[in-house]
Parts: sequence; C-alpha cells; structure tokens
Amino acid sequence: MGFAITANRESVLFVKWRIKYRVHSVRFWLKLGMDFLDPVKRSALMATIRSRGNKQTELVLARLFRTNGITGWRRHQLIRQRTVDEGIRRRTVKPDFVFFRKRIAIFVDGCFWHGCRWHFRLPTSNAEFWRQKIDNNRRRDRATNAWLRKEGWTVIRIWAHALRNYERVVACLHSALSIDSSMADGNDSISRAG
Repeated sequence: MGFAITANRESVLFVKWRIKYRVHSVRFWLKLGMDFLDPVKRSALMATIRSRGNKQTELVLARLFRTNGITGWRRHQLIRQRTVDEGIRRRTVKPDFVFFRKRIAIFVDGCFWHGCRWHFRLPTSNAEFWRQKIDNNRRRDRATNAWLRKEGWTVIRIWAHALRNYERVVACLHSALSIDSSMADGNDSISRAG
C-alpha cells in the first residue's frame, strides 16, 4: 500500500514564501549596503577567498604564446629562494608565467591593482585606504623584482593595457627569450625589471 502525500495550497505557498524570503532577505540587505556579518567575520570570510589574478589578461597572454609558437612556459609555478639564512623564512613567489630553463618570470599587472600611471584612477570613497593599498602593491612588486633578480631571474612585467598591442608584446617576448641579457628602459608599458 502506497502513501499519498497530500499538500494543501497554504503549505505549498508557505514553503515557496520561505525559500523566496531567505534569498530575498540577503539580497535586500545587500542592496541597502548593509552587511549582515560583523567586520571580524567578514574579514575572516574574505581572507579565505584566493584568486589567481586577472584570468582574462593571463588567458590573452597564454593565447599569444600558443599562436606564436612560444613554448616552455608554465602558469603559477612556485619559485623558492635557494639560500636561506638561519632564522629567516624562505621566500616564495608565484609569477603568472615562468620559463624555468631561461629563468624568466612574467607578471601581468592590472592597471588598477598595480597603479598604472596612465590608467589608474584613485577611488573617491575611502581614498586613503586605496592609496595605501596600491602603494603597498607597488612596493611589493619592486621587492619581488629585486629578489628574483638577485636569484638570477629575468623579470618581465606586462601591463594589462599593453596586451592590446599583440605585435609589440610578442616582439618583447621573443627578444627576452632569445637574448635575455639586454634590458629595457623600464618606462615602457612592457618592461623588464632590471
């Protein structure tokens, strides 16, 4: 004998209302700009979110590598410090692209997050926080460049806006991969940190 599940109209409407209300309540508070988590919980939640940079620009560069027959690269590979003094933590960095045999590290820098001098506009709200954040990013980029150079790596930083000019990017990459002793002036939108 089977069991018949009977539901009256009110119970079905109540379940639909509960589902809608749960979704609607979160959206409603977010539209009002109110956070339903306290700052400590929000910070802990945001700290768990890890990103791999700007995927769109990295995919454009990977496509350039493939279409122009540039091989030997890997994405997001860990580079570790070779020698470590006692009591000092070993440094590591994950460039966007790495050519291990040529010891070349390529970073694709977004115009906002790395403070492009042509395209960066400081947000008007919470300006001091953003100024400090971008300055820290620039400082970390310079320290990373210096550390990799000290370890014997050639560092190439490509601005996201430079990827629009495919020929120039490919020419820079070909010259870096064939002759990695020459250095660019550093003021270019495609520059070798050195």
